[in-house]
Amino acid sequence: MTGQNYIFDITPESFNSMVLENSIKGPVLLYYWSENAGPCMKLLPRLVKLADEYGGQFLLMLLDTDRFKNFSNDKGVISIPTVQVYFQEKIIDTVRGAYSEKHFRTAIEKALPRHAIISARFQAINANERAQFRAKLDTAKRWVENGEVHKAVTILDKLPAQAMQDPEIELLYTHLDMIRMAQLAPDLKTLEKNLIDHPDDTEVKFKIAARYLVNDEFDAALQTLISLRESENHRVKSRAIRSTLAIFALLGESHSLVKKYPFPRGIS
Repeated sequence: MTGQNYIFDITPESFNSMVLENSIKGPVLLYYWSENAGPCMKLLPRLVKLADEYGGQFLLMLLDTDRFKNFSNDKGVISIPTVQVYFQEKIIDTVRGAYSEKHFRTAIEKALPRHAIISARFQAINANERAQFRAKLDTAKRWVENGEVHKAVTILDKLPAQAMQDPEIELLYTHLDMIRMAQLAPDLKTLEKNLIDHPDDTEVKFKIAARYLVNDEFDAALQTLISLRESENHRVKSRAIRSTLAIFALLGESHSLVKKYPFPRGIS
């Protein structure tokens, strides 16, 4: 293949350098194929489309079984098309047959970080739909800035399923959830008293962070969320990370608080 820098033809001699070594950095799909086999020619465009969609998040390697039959046999290939998914120098999945894009997407995403999966899914939306999505997202943001939370939610709830997985929309939803939480929570003084009585109550801490947020006390909100990010409870930690990222997105990357606090990692 030519043009793309994530689709390559390989030989047995280049297997170690192209497949195994690259699989340490990310997933590699090794496609055993033949131009003389109809199912192989049917599957190839699907794999190329996925490679383009993921934009280099995985590498696609093509091995011609007509030229390298013995090597294919040594690798356990008994029929074509066959796709072996390598990650960390090991085969984590094998797909035999010309399955659908969805089937291969599942195999690929076993080895991709969550942010890469979300990004790829959003790219699958065509350009016109993305433009419409961005326009609606901007409108929702304006409603949030004007305090019209319910109007923003109405817009976001009508977006397509794929768009709902975009990182920016996830953060906006988290922001909206914090606003609604603050609207329903007791006043800050009451919450702080509750925390003294129940120092391990994480829900009270989230409500305090939400209250700080709507009062534009961003530093205090971030300090509260950072303490929650130290929780051993995976659900609490992930929620605190998402909330921190939502505030970072609100403030903008040049804000002093974004530079002051460490960027949260480990969300899932």
